Amino acid sequence: GYEYDRTVERYAGLLETLEEKQPDAVLFLQANLHITGKKSETSPVYTNENLNRFNAAVERMADGRRRFYLDVNELFDDEEGNLSEDYTADNAHVLGKYYKDWVNWLLEHAVVFETEAEASEPDSGPQPEAAGPPEEEADGEPAAGEGPGTVTSRRIAEDREMCYNPEKAAGRRSRGGWRTMRRRK
Repeated sequence: GYEYDRTVERYAGLLETLEEKQPDAVLFLQANLHITGKKSETSPVYTNENLNRFNAAVERMADGRRRFYLDVNELFDDEEGNLSEDYTADNAHVLGKYYKDWVNWLLEHAVVFETEAEASEPDSGPQPEAAGPPEEEADGEPAAGEGPGTVTSRRIAEDREMCYNPEKAAGRRSRGGWRTMRRRK
């Protein structure tokens, strides 16, 4: 419901402020979740078309080095690209019982860096693993429509285990976040 250009400008400004205050941060920019087709069709403002437009602007802010775009809509959308009514009670928000699925999806699609030192290099920033589909489907090319900062699938079972096991995660805390980012070998 906010003015589009101003919202995009303020979002970009927020990212700049975060990077200024936390220069070692790696930022994951998440797409806004879609709403159901029923809600999208009945509102002149809250539509999936408007959400997709804003999400495209956010994706362009990702650089594939320090900012990564994640679009979880693939998890919750129906075949028409709307939030599936199976996941919502109000046509707009995912039910809490699906948050664990959301966390697992994020952990599977995250970029993990090789060393903490690599994640804090000021000149070039951390380098993500090569983008592309999972190994069994790999053809060496990223999926169509993926920008340079778009993150593709990463299986990170170790990090998922730490997310649900605070004792293991405690040993991985760093000043840059709740866990050290590193690339899997």
